[in-house]
Amino acid sequence: MERRLSPRYHLQLGVRIVAVDNDPVNIPARTCNISRNGVLLHCSADLVVGQKIDYLIDLYPDRHLQVRCKGKVVRWVTSPSDSLEIKLECAIAVTMETYQCVREFPEFLFDQQLQEETQMPVRAYI
Repeated sequence: MERRLSPRYHLQLGVRIVAVDNDPVNIPARTCNISRNGVLLHCSADLVVGQKIDYLIDLYPDRHLQVRCKGKVVRWVTSPSDSLEIKLECAIAVTMETYQCVREFPEFLFDQQLQEETQMPVRAYI
């Protein structure tokens, strides 16, 4: 019997985990499926159930549109990767407690002086 509250959509999108328990990280991942309440990610990180993470989903990479999400790891499963030389991949189910669309503009669009002062990519919140 299906107990899910919302449908899952099988999408493979690029993801970057940017914080684990408020500590900055840069962990690449990809989605396996996504729903209104959460996402199933494939990555090679050692995450633990209960950890809070911040992650960016590349919704339209060619348009520099991302979704910034905050959530919590609720399930963790190890699955073998395609190659034996690569570390085992894990599938983690993560809640999507908050989200916000973010447009990251390429650096060449802005004045060099502004970039040097901020030392950060310029983002517009939609």
